[in-house]
Amino acid sequence: MAGVLAAFLAAALQAALRFTLGTPLAPEEVAQHLFRWVPLEVFRFFVQRLGELAKWGAFGGSVAFYLMAGALAAPWVRRAGDRTAVLWILAGAAAHVGFLSGLAPWTHAAGVYLLSSALYVCAARTLLPGPPRPVQAGAARGNDADSQDPLVVDAGRRRLLAVAVVAAVGAVTCPLARAVRAVAQAARQGAGEITARIDGLRGAVPWITPNRDFYRVSKNLFDPRVSARDWRLRIDGNVERPLELRHEDLAGLEAQVEPFTTLSCISNPIGGDLIGNARWGGVPLRSLLERARLRPGVVDLRFEAADGYTDSIPLEKALHPETLLAWEMNGERLPPDHGFPARLIVPGIYGMKNVKWITRIEAVNEDYKGYWEVRGWSDTAVTRTLSRIDVPRNGQTVGPGPVYAAGIAFAGDRGISRVEVSFDGGATWREAELEPVPTGLTWVRWLIEWQPAEPGRYTLAVRAYDGRGERQEETSSNPLPEGATGLHRIQVTWRA
Repeated sequence: MAGVLAAFLAAALQAALRFTLGTPLAPEEVAQHLFRWVPLEVFRFFVQRLGELAKWGAFGGSVAFYLMAGALAAPWVRRAGDRTAVLWILAGAAAHVGFLSGLAPWTHAAGVYLLSSALYVCAARTLLPGPPRPVQAGAARGNDADSQDPLVVDAGRRRLLAVAVVAAVGAVTCPLARAVRAVAQAARQGAGEITARIDGLRGAVPWITPNRDFYRVSKNLFDPRVSARDWRLRIDGNVERPLELRHEDLAGLEAQVEPFTTLSCISNPIGGDLIGNARWGGVPLRSLLERARLRPGVVDLRFEAADGYTDSIPLEKALHPETLLAWEMNGERLPPDHGFPARLIVPGIYGMKNVKWITRIEAVNEDYKGYWEVRGWSDTAVTRTLSRIDVPRNGQTVGPGPVYAAGIAFAGDRGISRVEVSFDGGATWREAELEPVPTGLTWVRWLIEWQPAEPGRYTLAVRAYDGRGERQEETSSNPLPEGATGLHRIQVTWRA
């Protein structure tokens, strides 16, 4: 148990620094390695059945592995002499950095692991009983420094260790207690008749998703908290004029825009809620790339994030005027969970490529595969046409009288031209009314009135057509690897 406690103290120190300075936490990074090594089909099996719990399960296993390794190493650490103990500290730090290289982008990772290894070695040597010392015949008891009472020595060590424990626990809990986030909700202006009717339906989503309700998906167990003062954005690679921007430079950039854009997660199931619409404030990425002067031969723009995440988009997409470097969301500063200080907004592709917490933009001469692409997900990640029924709810009893059905439809940057709803399981279809939207980059809310001929149980389904007139794919498929396809269906009971 002493070795486990020593390893726990080391992990607690890492956690304290993780939540205050954004430095790496070894069990979290080990979990990321598991995501990289596990076969794609196994990964999909657990994600589909456990969802977000899959990440926490991997993290829990990593913590158990970390504590077990600490318990196994503790006896050797305790028997080591003082000089050998120093080697154990250096070896522990080197093992952390070597095993986790490429995952932790922080330059001060080595210092963190050096400190935590030192704490582990000190704790293990304090908590575990040492080997008995031989007593020399004729030694003058009380005069020889080596004859000092070991109980006194151990008591001093334990007092020192208690101080370390209190400091580590305090460092962990204080930042968590201060973690209070501001939320903002934007109100839509100029609501028309259909807007008022949709907004009056219980269960209908607002056209603009409040920041607090906007979906969040991340590879991380604990997302980074990036300091505006320390943040830098480098634009380099195959460019003539590399740039470096500070947070205070963003407000002074020219050609700032505030477009509405809907984002959807590639792992969103049919009828799922991993989708949201917001007004993003920033500048076209193209304006920054023009300042950096791209050289000939650039294929992709590669993005690095503060959490070690990487991804890319093709040059053509990067130069599109609607692709943004954004630092505002619904008129507020970008929330930490959504990528503060700056993130990428790329209409028409799934959210995994809309990189958050950006720290570097690199122009590369190859088709770069990012964090999720090397794990089997789509590299192009083009948003598939989707539609969803929000009102009524599945299994709800409705009536008597006419019933309103409402929901959303989305087709990336292709817009929505038409939505059809079936009240008989797909045998017949009726066209729904669409709420006007200011841009083709967002979802569209739809509404239709329904009066059943007789009481009973009915199956409702919805399908959408994009701005090109192409109908939504009706064959069902899983989100992996290119996004889910199929129609959203619900069952309701109508009573007279």
